[in-house]
Amino acid sequence: MKEPVHHSQPNQLASNREVILWAYILLGMLAAMVYLSGLDLAGFRYRSMHAGVSGIFVALPALAPYFISAIISMLLVGTHHQIRVWFFLSIVPVATILGALLFNGIIDFYASSSDLSLATQVILAQTVFLSASAVLIFWK
Repeated sequence: MKEPVHHSQPNQLASNREVILWAYILLGMLAAMVYLSGLDLAGFRYRSMHAGVSGIFVALPALAPYFISAIISMLLVGTHHQIRVWFFLSIVPVATILGALLFNGIIDFYASSSDLSLATQVILAQTVFLSASAVLIFWK
């Protein structure tokens, strides 16, 4: 026999997902601005009709870790994960700040054995770290 569903459970699930989504939107935009500040945009056509869409496509690599991790965390978060949500939301800004420090060269990171650029390495590391954190924290 199924247990009765409380009326607050769907509201709690929506609230958990909303908080996570807003955190990802804000921190993803911050990461995109940091990423764009490190690029040479001298040839970018600011006055063209589709400059906004082009700007989003230029910033898409920095937003990829947030898209992927947001999808994973939205699928895994539940109604009884209130403490886990806040724990996860304390980890996401740390990854964003660390990525921004690496993008700007404030923290030196040399991986001479890799052919990938620093930006690609940071983006891959953020994707793995945020996705693994979501799975480890929200897995039942």
